[in-house]
Amino acid sequence: MEESEQISPTMGTAGAQLRQERKTRAIERFVKMSHILEQQGADEKAAHEIKTVLQDISPEGKALRIYENMVVYSLENRAEKGKPPEEKITPDPYFITEFQQLWSDEEARQIFLEKYGEARTDITGYRLSKLGKQLGEIESSISDARDKYAALKQDLNLQRVKSSIAVKAAKAKLEYQHRRLKELEDYERKIIKLEGYELTGENTDVMAFLMYRTLARYKKEADAGFVWLPSRREIHEKINDNIEHTGKAPLLIGPPGTGKTTQIDAVAKERTGVDAIRIPCHPGLSEEGLIFIRDIKSSEGAYDYKGTVTEGATGYEHSLAEKPIVAHGRMVSLDEISQLNIDRVLGPIKDIRQAKVGRPFSRFARRPVLPGFQVAATSNIPITDERLDREFARVPTNYFEMTKENPELYEFMLAKLLKEEGNLPLIDKTDLAPYYQRVDLLENEREVLTDGSIKIAEDTLIENPADARHGFLYRFAGAIRAIQDSYIHGSQFNEKHMANTAIYEDIDDEGNIVVKGYVTDITDISQFPGGQMLKLKSGASTITAEIVSKWIEGFAQNGEKNLTVWLQQMVREHIDQTSPNDEERIKAIADYFHLFDEKLKEAHIKPLTPKEIGYLSPRVPRPLHVEKPKTTVLEEQSKPYTPREVKEYETRDTLLENGERILIKVRELALQEGLSVASGTKLRINNEEFVFIGVIDDTQSKNHGKPVVQLPGGEKLYKILSKDDIDWGIKEEWHYHVKKDLEYLAEDVENFVVSSPARSR
Repeated sequence: MEESEQISPTMGTAGAQLRQERKTRAIERFVKMSHILEQQGADEKAAHEIKTVLQDISPEGKALRIYENMVVYSLENRAEKGKPPEEKITPDPYFITEFQQLWSDEEARQIFLEKYGEARTDITGYRLSKLGKQLGEIESSISDARDKYAALKQDLNLQRVKSSIAVKAAKAKLEYQHRRLKELEDYERKIIKLEGYELTGENTDVMAFLMYRTLARYKKEADAGFVWLPSRREIHEKINDNIEHTGKAPLLIGPPGTGKTTQIDAVAKERTGVDAIRIPCHPGLSEEGLIFIRDIKSSEGAYDYKGTVTEGATGYEHSLAEKPIVAHGRMVSLDEISQLNIDRVLGPIKDIRQAKVGRPFSRFARRPVLPGFQVAATSNIPITDERLDREFARVPTNYFEMTKENPELYEFMLAKLLKEEGNLPLIDKTDLAPYYQRVDLLENEREVLTDGSIKIAEDTLIENPADARHGFLYRFAGAIRAIQDSYIHGSQFNEKHMANTAIYEDIDDEGNIVVKGYVTDITDISQFPGGQMLKLKSGASTITAEIVSKWIEGFAQNGEKNLTVWLQQMVREHIDQTSPNDEERIKAIADYFHLFDEKLKEAHIKPLTPKEIGYLSPRVPRPLHVEKPKTTVLEEQSKPYTPREVKEYETRDTLLENGERILIKVRELALQEGLSVASGTKLRINNEEFVFIGVIDDTQSKNHGKPVVQLPGGEKLYKILSKDDIDWGIKEEWHYHVKKDLEYLAEDVENFVVSSPARSR
């Protein structure tokens, strides 16, 4: 098909087939251009080994492997680009042979081309949609505001701003950035919920892509050690508010395994650039242990600071050091502060809290307190001593939320399942997804949308997380939160308001514990299920996010083909190892959520595209069911003719990179049905940046109608490309920025790239 050929929307099945063939050609062209099929492979013995391994993999599994290998190969080529020949790494022959054997499998190759082509079309739709562009601009503004806000806050906290005028100006800028950030985040939240937007497929698809990017970001953050889930960001803001406005030290109180320590590290990293110093608390701790540790040279009057509050306050690692190891103070976390003997430590704690920048820290450490020094604390047990309440402000720290509005525990699990190439393992979609029920609307409830279509039905999430129709992973997330809440209700150590949901139990005729129901709001039980609240007593009974994370990592490492079977095994092992008093109750919860139900295995499981992965989250609205208005032939013929708007386009005389001069018309370019690329759109091809300008306007030229881009650099040089190049360049630009987003959010993680089908953005 010629590049200038347009596909008419009325072409129906034939048009769809042509579009699919065009997408397939583009992908095959990319693989061919990578030269991976021309590389020298392994020897005959190794080739036989590879064939033996691959023969047990399904065509769908091979298609997924083609994708993953192509991602790895592409990224390796990108890394090698620009290196001198003697420094370039030769691709591993074993890897090359494996890819070539995979590619030679006709069925696997067609599945790969089909799913990848679908993903490329989805990405193009996202990039060119009005809502997608709007969200991209908002995300960029939020990222910019967060950068500026964090930099200003750290500069003020560490007193890098010196003069009083500069300090006042910095505080005013900080206030402005904080307000701007809040306004942008509120605006983004409204758009994400599609407030004021119709739930058309185009709009909800954009939200699905946004969720995919969010899950990919969570994946990278999880590998870095801290995931910025909505509830974690809220806790983060409360900690900072306490530090800046109450004059008290933040005290994070919550059940074991809620991430209190890592939450403090996140605050410390933002405020000082380094992690907090942790001091484990115990009843024997006093001034010695908090302020200093008497060392073997005590007869000479020397004291060791390492691992004490003094190290965080003064920057000196120990008493004999001649200079501080950091130029500013650090945050110090008193872990499990409730374990202290308050009578022994109250005085030293007050002294620590009253330490002033520039003054000697204590009689044992005469070195001055550095800017940035801050104390925080954690506890599993609510603090009842009023003397500590005067020094510390409570910040409740709960487990990850698992509600219809904020299913972050489920999203955390999805993120952990993502592979380094940005795709999910071959898992049956119905094992993952929550269940939606179609609700048909009555005639008087139907609405006419702006495009003239009529809203006839909508998909509604089944609210009971234990409903057997939900996918296993969604029910599994609900069960984990139910177990956590049951521990909160049954434990003597935790604040009760942290669990607003509860499981109720009873005894059946055979004397077994059974769950009577799941109450989502224990402050207002309109339909009491009967029995009594199920409570777990042992700390070993709860299943934390860290445990779940290890289970999912084990799934990846062991190559288990069925996620449900693997997690069922993990739950059974957990039940076997928990307290005998809680064992039967945990099993009752698992049975209530149908965790051990048998399910027939799907014969063919296809890989999921980024859009499909995004739609797994119930946070993403589902598109409405619509029907086009019915019109008769007579009505259609009687419609007045509206001439198509004729736009005036600029014609520009330009110079190609080869020295030839051509005329181009500066206008948009139709890529496929309903999608066009505007002049000025940024593209990225083989890691080079271009800008789409327009199309060649010369009926006498063989290149008439072909797209033209401006080359990078200061010169006004242009280049002729194909539609496939433009289509590919849009996705390459999207992938590039996804990668940049992830690098920004987790700079500590190296050698990790997240990519949606194709490569990393």
